[in-house]
Amino acid sequence: MGAAFEAEGRKEEIEDPCPDTSGGPPCQRRQRVNSGPPAVFDRAAIARTRARADRMGKEPFLVSVVSESLVERIAALGRSFDRAVDIDPFPSAAPRLQPLARSWSPASLDRHEHLRCIESNFALAMSVLGLHGVNDLPGVMIQVRRLLNPGGLFAGALLGTGSLVELRHCLMQAETEHRSGASPRVAPLPDVRDVGSLLQRAGFAEPVVDVDHTTALYRSFGDLVTDLRANALSNTLVGRSLEPLSRSIRDSAVAHYRSNYAEPDGKLRASFELIYFVANAPGKPAAPQPLVRRKSRST
Repeated sequence: MGAAFEAEGRKEEIEDPCPDTSGGPPCQRRQRVNSGPPAVFDRAAIARTRARADRMGKEPFLVSVVSESLVERIAALGRSFDRAVDIDPFPSAAPRLQPLARSWSPASLDRHEHLRCIESNFALAMSVLGLHGVNDLPGVMIQVRRLLNPGGLFAGALLGTGSLVELRHCLMQAETEHRSGASPRVAPLPDVRDVGSLLQRAGFAEPVVDVDHTTALYRSFGDLVTDLRANALSNTLVGRSLEPLSRSIRDSAVAHYRSNYAEPDGKLRASFELIYFVANAPGKPAAPQPLVRRKSRST
């Protein structure tokens, strides 16, 4: 598992980053900044990419796919929810999520990964790709758990390790050809086993995790890059090169992409592995029934 999801040598027992000492809402209690794993993601850069995505005004297709799939999964549970919270929300997901609960509140992550909202005691917490780019994923999951009522439901999705393998390969090949080594350009991502384990370590009961594979087709490499920006998936790694790709590296990467990952009609394919999870905070009501399924789709 990548360093973004588990600190080296981290003990199995995770210290709650928001101990209940202040009496205020859990999301307003501060986490010790130096208690988490080393920073892999630049949270300030993530805030900039999210702001740019909002300014683009283009509906991010991944957010659309994930929000619709999450609504299907939760509807299948047959549960009703009064109050819900959306974790680090994408505005375009709100209309799809709204029917799941009578009222919604946002909870945003700041650059120190403190979860900020003005309320607590929710029946439902949702994360539509909002946990992508989190350095201390177990710590943030603990903060989410503390926002929920006993038996409250936490449902969401993360990008998995099978995402953007084509782009990763082509950029690595191109940079290796033109430089002595490759700069990190695609973030480390979890696999399905990581997510279930992290939910349990964060104190959630009987997590259910499943995987969808989605393939998107693009007319050009530029369209792929534009769509990644619209989904706030630009490179935000701390160790990234701050220099833009040279024309020679870009042209080489495009040539590799066309040679290896083009459809007969010339469109370029990009793979996305979407890891969905459902888990309950400890207490009643009972944990959800397993929804195990794997499927593929093309967009």
